[in-house]
Amino acid sequence: MILFEIFTLSGYVQWAGSLAIAVCCLLHYGKRPHYVKMLGVYAVVSAFFSLAQFTTIWAFSNVGVNAIGNAFVLSEAWCFAILFVYATPNSAFQKGILTLTILYTVFYATTLLFFSGYAYSFIRFGRDSLMIGYAVAYFYYLIRKLPEENLLRFPMFWINTAVIFFFSGTFILSLMVDYIVSVFGNDLTGFWTFRNFFRLAFCCVLAYAGWINLRSILKPPS
Repeated sequence: MILFEIFTLSGYVQWAGSLAIAVCCLLHYGKRPHYVKMLGVYAVVSAFFSLAQFTTIWAFSNVGVNAIGNAFVLSEAWCFAILFVYATPNSAFQKGILTLTILYTVFYATTLLFFSGYAYSFIRFGRDSLMIGYAVAYFYYLIRKLPEENLLRFPMFWINTAVIFFFSGTFILSLMVDYIVSVFGNDLTGFWTFRNFFRLAFCCVLAYAGWINLRSILKPPS
């Protein structure tokens, strides 16, 4: 019972993490760079899907609807694709991102239509691989171009760092989920509790990136 209560709490706090990102990125919306605006949109989308999942769990006696989570996986891939396109003023990089995202969308649809028994792991594995690829490519761009002298004050540095650490972690979890199900059966409360708190840490770093940008807007000119 205690574990289930912690699981419920973890769901609420990771939802609060999405709202924190939205607040830090959507205040003074018109003054924000496009990639921060997109991060704010992602936060709203994330909060919406979390609310939808909570609603279905309540309506169906603590049983979530996989279709909601699967839809969020695709929307998350596209949100970050657009974010990275806005963040990188390099046409080759932008075209590469859009091409990979379209290929992932085809893979996603094909998996759901023809390999539905493996869809849960496969579409998340593909999404995680895509995000890691974006982040590694962007780190290479940062090293070559160095758009800011102090990267710790550059919001995109924190966004990219959060992406590579979070999706590297979920990449491993996506690979292991079938094994976890075979060991624990349908009792995945501990698994989802850990993932929810892991996502909260991810959200906190993204919110910090938005706050850095907000602080630069509110800071009076010297």
